[in-house]
Order: sequence, then structure tokens, then C-alpha cells
Amino acid sequence: DPFSYSPDPNEYGIDSFVVQVSDGNSTDEITVSVNVVAVNDPPVFDVASPISLVEGQALVASQFASDLEGQSLTYSISGDDAALFTRNSSTGELTFSQVPDFENPTDDNKDNDYELDVNVSDGTDSVVLSLVVKVLDKNEAPIISQGDTPIALTMLEDNASSWLSPELNATDAEGDPISWTLSSP
Repeated sequence: DPFSYSPDPNEYGIDSFVVQVSDGNSTDEITVSVNVVAVNDPPVFDVASPISLVEGQALVASQFASDLEGQSLTYSISGDDAALFTRNSSTGELTFSQVPDFENPTDDNKDNDYELDVNVSDGTDSVVLSLVVKVLDKNEAPIISQGDTPIALTMLEDNASSWLSPELNATDAEGDPISWTLSSP
């Protein structure tokens, strides 16, 4: 009867096993020594697409891939939005060249989904990850249009009239409703 042997994945070196044959009354055996020769395994990505991050963050990922044999890796990027990123060719760290702003997307189709291909090579094999970096909105405080300069008033102490605020305006980047309150400092 045929039999087979397969080395453990990613294991190399000398391995051995014993083969026995029997006629029901007696046995014979032989030791088989196998030299399992190492083959290069391609790099493996440590991240998956998509990667989501909140606007205002520049770092996308500090490490993208690893190599089973410990070979040094080199990285490159390409694609529609690749020019908007900076990458370290030896560590793989990927950052936005300019911190992203959800309200003002700079990706090719202006949808806050930045698309690029990350290529990593161990010198023998290369793999590519089609990556989408999704920039998410962060709630930003409303801004008073008149600025930060305090408003100075002069009033008579026994004056029965009260202060009527000049028209104050504010904007909210997300378009949320604005409400005003009065408090003492």
C-alpha cells in the first residue's frame, strides 16, 4: 500500500521517520531521513483593508507586513491617491503627507476613501495589498464668527436697561444646530 510524507509547513532541516512492513508474522523496517530544503515564503500583510481613522490623524500604520524568514522588506505605494501619502521604504510606515480633513477631502474622487496599492517585497517575492484608508468625521466645536476677542461694555450701575447682545454669529463644520447660553466667568 502506498504511503506519503509531508513536512510541517514552514519547517525545514533534517527529519526522519521509520517505515515498517509486516506479513503478519514478522516485520522489517527502514529509517528514512529527509532533508527538507527551505523555500522562500512571501511576506504577509499584518493589516487588512480598509483602515479607518478619524480626521486629524496622519499615521495610517507603522508596520504593514512581516516575513517568516526574517528577511528585510522594502515597500512601495502606487495608485490614484498614493501621492497624498509618505511611506518609509524600509519600515513600511505610512502617513498622510498632510493631515486629512473630513470636510475638505483631497482624495481623487472626494469621498474620504483614499485608495492605493501597497507593494512589499522580501527581495524574492512580492505581494500587493489594495488598501482603502477611510477618513472619518470628528465632531468639531462651533466657531464664533466675531473671533476670540472679548467684548467690552460700559454700563451705569443703576441703569434699568440691560445689555442687548450685538448680533453674534457662529458656524458649525458639521452643520449641527447651534444653541447659545450665558454664564459668568
